[in-house]
Amino acid sequence: MKAARTHKSEKISRLLPRVSDSVWPAHYLSYFACFDRELYYEAHDVLEELWLGSKNEEPYQFFKGLIQLAGSFVHIQKKRSAPAVRLYEVAWKNLTPYGPKYWGLDMQRLKKTLSPYYQVLTSASGNPLTTLGPPQITHCFCHEQTSKKINPHKDDSTRTIQTG
Repeated sequence: MKAARTHKSEKISRLLPRVSDSVWPAHYLSYFACFDRELYYEAHDVLEELWLGSKNEEPYQFFKGLIQLAGSFVHIQKKRSAPAVRLYEVAWKNLTPYGPKYWGLDMQRLKKTLSPYYQVLTSASGNPLTTLGPPQITHCFCHEQTSKKINPHKDDSTRTIQTG
């Protein structure tokens, strides 16, 4: 899978980790690094290039959900609760079919980590970034899989699709 080139590519290239031995694309790894540093807009941007390059491939909706998740936190940073809630909900509609682990990401752990932010948002209890502090999601990524000889571009054997 190849990342698409966009007008933001030069800026994005400065955010990418210098990894050559990882089976995971640098754009994907950078998403987590940016998110954990509260660079939600940048997390959105780096993964967007990979998403645009995957239009006819299976992880397209998965990447879209992660991008929307970062976008919801952009809205939280800007104190726009209503769009943050809507984008968070749409993100999880796109992410729900993937799990329990997909592309090295523990989906249940990610949801458990981010659910308190959604609860604060929907209860009108203030800004969850102020109340809870910034979320850290890198721990939801299963780094041990990066050393295995697996192909992240193929279906994860643990992937399940929820229907109905």
